[in-house]
This record gives sequence, C-alpha cells and structure tokens, in this order.
Amino acid sequence: MTDSPQAHLPKDSNSKRLLTAFLVTAVFMIAEVAGGLISGSLALLADAGHMLTDAAALLVALMAVHFSQRKPNARHTFGYLRLTTLAAFLNAAALLVIVVFILWEAIRRFFEPQPVDGYADADHRHSGASG
Repeated sequence: MTDSPQAHLPKDSNSKRLLTAFLVTAVFMIAEVAGGLISGSLALLADAGHMLTDAAALLVALMAVHFSQRKPNARHTFGYLRLTTLAAFLNAAALLVIVVFILWEAIRRFFEPQPVDGYADADHRHSGASG
C-alpha cells in the first residue's frame, strides 16, 4: 500500500459518485446554514439539519464501501459489516436529535414569533433591485 494521495481516493465509479454526492450535499448544507443564520429562517436551518443527516448517510455509505473491501481476519471474523449497522443507528440518533431541536425551536417561535428577513442582504434591499 502506498502513501500517495491516489491510494485514498475511491477506486470504483460508485464510490466516486458517493463522494461527489457527499461533497455537493455538504456545500449546499453550509450555504443553507449561512442563509438560515443570516435571515433567521427556521425553515432553512431545518433543511440544513436534514441535509446534515443526508451528508452523514452518504459519508457512512462511502466508508462502508471502503471498509467492506477489507477481508475478515482473526479479530474481525465477520469482517467490517457490523460497522454499517452501527453507523445506521448513529445516523438515526442524529436525525432524532435534529427533530427534537426543530420541534423545540418551532414551539418557542410559536409563542415568541420572530420576523424572517426575506431580503437578508442589506445591499440588495437598498439597491432598488426587485426580486
């Protein structure tokens, strides 16, 4: 096994697609978090939380593909297939945490409504551009 950067890149097309999907999802998630924080939009933050679980699931799938290529050994006689079950449990637990946060925020905002700035960019708001 070499230490070159190519040694750690996915070797098959499915792994490459998983990596591409993960990267695209992560970039859009970061954009939604930024937009949600700037505008105060719970909907954007909720969708970013959803995209976090999607990105985590894609990363777990990518890791599972990588680890599944390892052969069973004396210590891991079943191979590394149990890792996928543990990862699915952690993904479900993360989703539940996000649901609890969204529910908490929604109830709080029901009793203390907050305005959502539809034009989060102040320069856009005052530039005369319509949208």
